[in-house]
Amino acid sequence: MLVALSLGFVVVAKPIGLFLSAPDPTAIANSTARGTLIRVRWDEIESEKGQYSFAAVRRQLDRVKSADKDWSLGIVAGQHAPSWLSDDASIPVIKFDFRRTTTVKVPVQWNAEVQKRLKLLAQAAAKEFGDDAKLKLVYVPQMTANGIEGHFNGCPNQTLDEAGYTEDKWVSGVEQTAADFAAAFPTKALAAEVHEVERSAKPATRIMNDLWNNKALGHRVGVAMWWLSGRTSYQGDLVKAIKDFPGDKYAQVIARSSDSSQFEDGDFKSVFRQARELGIRYIEPWEVEFKGSSFDDTFKDFNSWADKTFGKS
Repeated sequence: MLVALSLGFVVVAKPIGLFLSAPDPTAIANSTARGTLIRVRWDEIESEKGQYSFAAVRRQLDRVKSADKDWSLGIVAGQHAPSWLSDDASIPVIKFDFRRTTTVKVPVQWNAEVQKRLKLLAQAAAKEFGDDAKLKLVYVPQMTANGIEGHFNGCPNQTLDEAGYTEDKWVSGVEQTAADFAAAFPTKALAAEVHEVERSAKPATRIMNDLWNNKALGHRVGVAMWWLSGRTSYQGDLVKAIKDFPGDKYAQVIARSSDSSQFEDGDFKSVFRQARELGIRYIEPWEVEFKGSSFDDTFKDFNSWADKTFGKS
């Protein structure tokens, strides 16, 4: 079910309910799944500067095409920026050990050339998919560890600061990219994922409220929480900020249900209780959860609640 929001000559259909976190052809057949997230790396799209190919997106779409369901788009930037950008000596980079296993190099979001290339990327993606009625949500790419989440996993504060990080630079960089993607996709809902940065919830809180209150964006850019777990002990200040946030809220479940240690009291279902408490309209559980029927009743209940809560506004 969708909400149609009239903005002058623009109608925005915002997704509601459960989507897969990846396009599995078996899982998408589950009746509780209303669509799927399609993720693709920036370096797959633009391996050569100014030359764009969206074959990687279309390959994933082909896997679920027969299901005739909706989809969301996540372009993964950050460490997956093209080498011609990350190797540009004129652009500052954040270099650190990602999850203590791989050294990554991330061009900074606030650099003018990075902003220019992200804007052109948005325009190229919109040219391909902006008129696709099945595309319901576009994530804002971020120059971070994994390229969508606003999270510098394992990056020391000193390393961030040496690359030129300040709260104002980070906030303005993310907000500019969000505005450029919103301009490229004028009929789509968008989401910016948030995490604490340097153990502070303030940058994320500024970003989500600034974007929502920006009249030029027409209440199209909501907030995403890719760490929904039922817990409030992790990033508690940011959980509270998201609860208080007046705009659209999107989420992805933090882990598979089999990893019980990630959930409040070891209970996967706590995710859906927390989603109601926070007012989250859309969740991406891991695709494996849709392959059986263990959680069908839980998923149906959430879809029904989301429809009643957000589907008739």
